[in-house]
Amino acid sequence: MNSRLPRPALVACIGLLSIQCVAETIVPAAARLDVSLPATLQADAAGRLLIFAERERSGPAPQKIDAKMDPESAVAARDVATFGPARRAAVDLDHADSSKPFSALPPGKYRVQAVLDQNADYARSGRGSGDLVSNIVTIQLPMKRPVSIALDHAIPGKDLWNSPDIPQKTRELRAAAKPYLTSVEIPSPSLTQFWGRAISMRAWVLVPPEYDPAGARTWPTIFRCGEFPANVEWDLDAATLIAEGNKARAMPPMIWVFLDYATTTGATEFVDSVNNGPWARALLTEFIPALEQRFRMDAHPLGRFLTGRSSGGWSALWLQVHHPDVFNGAWVAAPDPSDFRDFVGVDLYAPNANMFYDERRNLRPLARVNGQVVVTIRDAVAMEDVLGHAGGQFGSFDWVFSPRGATGTPLRMFNHITGAIDPAVVSYWREHFDIARAIAAQPAAAKLKLDGKIRLVVGDADTFYLDGSAHRLQEAMTAAGVAAEFRFLPGKTHYDIWERDGDPVAELKDMARSMYAVARPK
Repeated sequence: MNSRLPRPALVACIGLLSIQCVAETIVPAAARLDVSLPATLQADAAGRLLIFAERERSGPAPQKIDAKMDPESAVAARDVATFGPARRAAVDLDHADSSKPFSALPPGKYRVQAVLDQNADYARSGRGSGDLVSNIVTIQLPMKRPVSIALDHAIPGKDLWNSPDIPQKTRELRAAAKPYLTSVEIPSPSLTQFWGRAISMRAWVLVPPEYDPAGARTWPTIFRCGEFPANVEWDLDAATLIAEGNKARAMPPMIWVFLDYATTTGATEFVDSVNNGPWARALLTEFIPALEQRFRMDAHPLGRFLTGRSSGGWSALWLQVHHPDVFNGAWVAAPDPSDFRDFVGVDLYAPNANMFYDERRNLRPLARVNGQVVVTIRDAVAMEDVLGHAGGQFGSFDWVFSPRGATGTPLRMFNHITGAIDPAVVSYWREHFDIARAIAAQPAAAKLKLDGKIRLVVGDADTFYLDGSAHRLQEAMTAAGVAAEFRFLPGKTHYDIWERDGDPVAELKDMARSMYAVARPK
């Protein structure tokens, strides 16, 4: 699941609207926002045009407007193929798919900003390099006349070490870790063949302070799968925390590989998918062997370990369960649903199951904070659909788990308007990607290959209710006789699961020490 609630793909899930693409000639004047593209900025542009609005409040003016979890905010969108000779695109702020057009917002002054997502990745990771952004303007709602706004600048590429917008503390941590970090990018023949274009696999490799590339000593290796929607910058910051622990001798001496699985479709999960391609095969037969040739890794199953949280936790579980002869254990935190009888609280196998509504037609929750529901599944899905056509959390599940449709894109597991679940698609999910079912289907093999190799920790107040699926997985492993460690931490959420006594990665340090003890029992 999404590893940071403030990311736009999940946070801005209240008061959402999606906008149909409409010709300028039929956009009602009083509901029209005209977005212009100055000739000094770019010759022409294409992408998904997003309009964000939030109620004007006292205090310092914001640097940017994004979708927020606030009933007095909204977002509208349309696809733009060209800005044309007039260098203008019109957005009808009232022609919404949802029940909340801009005119339904409480009357008053609102700050508005336009963003043109040229990279088709806003639903996954928000605005970034290459996106065109407007200045912020204030409008009065309800509108009485059209409003114009100009795309003002392009977001530049980011230097991960020296960009001025990097906080000083983060800059210092990155600088301290840099001598021990290597950015690796290796072309993948398997993925290149699948996509028909050059595809590479990437990772940060972090070595311990005593590492000697010319020495005879080798090191156990932890392969860390990133959370959704992690990218190379998020992985870098995760690596700096481990590097800081290494420097303080709070971590055992191991090599860490921070695997990057970011794609415009969401996340690869390192499985062989009919939609994303053979990411498991590429990882196991191409990427890991290449890393073990280059770095002083143990280079055998007893010295390879997996870890991850959230979507990365699911990926680590999947790889360990389905490739037990490659890795020596998965230590995971708050993994995405591993038993589809509890898929963020929904039993996908129940007759007439619905992702949005329970049996009493109550909206199903997706996220909770202090026991209070803050996001429903319906609102989260609505936001994903307005922000982009691919890349959101639920869309990424389809790209990983679903069969491929006639159009070349994955079939949706459920209807994004009604919430109705497609039993045929769920059947495919069940046969191919339900981890608990895979263990239950071959209990003897699971016990033989997995005994002592699964250790899972999750909070009983997990933000996305992932403790429910973890309980189901524990039941499946217990029934199969698999010795595994499950811990349900009282009061812990999705975001503080690693933290203890003020140390943000205390739990991860414990896991690393446990892995090292397995790799180096003497």
